[in-house]
Amino acid sequence: MKIVIAGVMYSPNLGDGLIAECLSASIKAVQPDASITWLDLAGRSGFVKPSRGLRTLVLGALAKLPNRVSQPISSTLVQRQIARHLAPGVPSILEGADLVIIGGGQLFGDANLNFPLKLAYIVRAAESAGVPIAIHGVGVSKSWTTQGIRMFAQTLTSSNLRFISVRDDASAQNLVRHYQDMAIIPPCPIAVYPDPGLCTGMISVKPTQNGSKRRKIGIGIVHPAALATHSMTADTPSKAQACHDYVKLAEALHSAGVDIHLFTNGAGEDVDMLAAVARKVGHVASVTIEPRFSTPQDLVNFIASTDALVSHRLHACIAANALGKTAIGVTWDKKIDAYFALTEQEHNLFTSLSDRQAVSRALLTDLSPQIHSTLRSLKPMVTDGVRAVLSTVQVPVHASIVA
Repeated sequence: MKIVIAGVMYSPNLGDGLIAECLSASIKAVQPDASITWLDLAGRSGFVKPSRGLRTLVLGALAKLPNRVSQPISSTLVQRQIARHLAPGVPSILEGADLVIIGGGQLFGDANLNFPLKLAYIVRAAESAGVPIAIHGVGVSKSWTTQGIRMFAQTLTSSNLRFISVRDDASAQNLVRHYQDMAIIPPCPIAVYPDPGLCTGMISVKPTQNGSKRRKIGIGIVHPAALATHSMTADTPSKAQACHDYVKLAEALHSAGVDIHLFTNGAGEDVDMLAAVARKVGHVASVTIEPRFSTPQDLVNFIASTDALVSHRLHACIAANALGKTAIGVTWDKKIDAYFALTEQEHNLFTSLSDRQAVSRALLTDLSPQIHSTLRSLKPMVTDGVRAVLSTVQVPVHASIVA
């Protein structure tokens, strides 16, 4: 059985690669003889270093423009990327495939028309090749532009679409509303299964050595330009303000007597931001600047070595929780709110890092037995979702073991 996973697994943001690793591990747990091939929506074939600076400038510029101006520009750029990088490799990847799984991650958001255009292309290719399609474990944003709706409709009405699931109730409500806005009845029921990242423990984890007996806290650094692209509000901080908040949080944690490690999930704009913060935080003796991780495995190994972390990036938080660590989230996109609601951790979600004392206290608090229990109860649901996906191609599946 050949399964193609379509997503952004080779994105410089290694959280997307972690999703693919966990989804692949879950498929193998359910169907051990499955052959899994990754289809990266940007046409990448491996993990590469991000292009420094350019993406930050492009994201920042597009975010400042009205949709009527930005969308024609971004559409041209995305179409060019599809033609040059994605299209050439798709026929060979789809050859002999029994199923294409679109998932997971926030693939059903239409920022810059990136995903609407790329998913429509993949769906057309799968239809031409006669391959069934499943949408699984994805996030769905609340607001789509008129252009985004038109393009997503090509994916959501495909005659090859056999299965639809999203990763939280908010995404389910959003998708139902989008179908209603399109005056279309979904071709199959919309199910809800937790994010594949909750099964991070199913992949090999080798914690990096700390060399210290003090509590190790990770601070995930993100560039405001990345937040502005997807933010549900217009109140994203300036680069200077974000830098200030990170430095002040590090100072507060230093006073608490812990080791502080600044890291990123790997996106180029975040790496740029980390360099800026590093220049401002040199006076805090207990701070270590982590070099950019090369693979999702490297990121997971680091997270496994921490006692707690704080991050705007969803999959840093999910991976930490999956490994039994405290994760403090910062709200900027409804997907963050939805995850912390699903795991009954609203108390660990902050609107900003400005209340550094409260954030510090939360980082020094271990997960409660109740939260551990909630997380344990969610993990089997991930493989339940995979089992449901694979049943759409009517292949016998095996019992699974969840780490």
